[in-house]
Amino acid sequence: MTEAKARERMSSFDQESQNHINMLLEMIEEQSRLKDPGAKRFIPYEFRIPLDSVKKKEVHAIDSLIRFIPRQDSYQCIGDQATKEKVFQILALSYTNKIKYCPFE
Repeated sequence: MTEAKARERMSSFDQESQNHINMLLEMIEEQSRLKDPGAKRFIPYEFRIPLDSVKKKEVHAIDSLIRFIPRQDSYQCIGDQATKEKVFQILALSYTNKIKYCPFE
């Protein structure tokens, strides 16, 4: 149900946003196919939510390792360990945006 809702919401995004989400999901899929545990890597990701403590708690319940960085009008949320389940749950929330892979430098 969450995946269907997430994919429906994703279809309303602009093409660039859809491409970012699809790339993130493909990276997660690639990692899940690796057999060698030493070759697996965590997939970092980021997205934005409004500056709202209730929404922040809701996101934190999905991924307790998310870091919230306050910006002028939103939180930049950064996670270190994306999974398909987390991405679909976050995407299904009506207030999330700019969901994408977040390479660390």
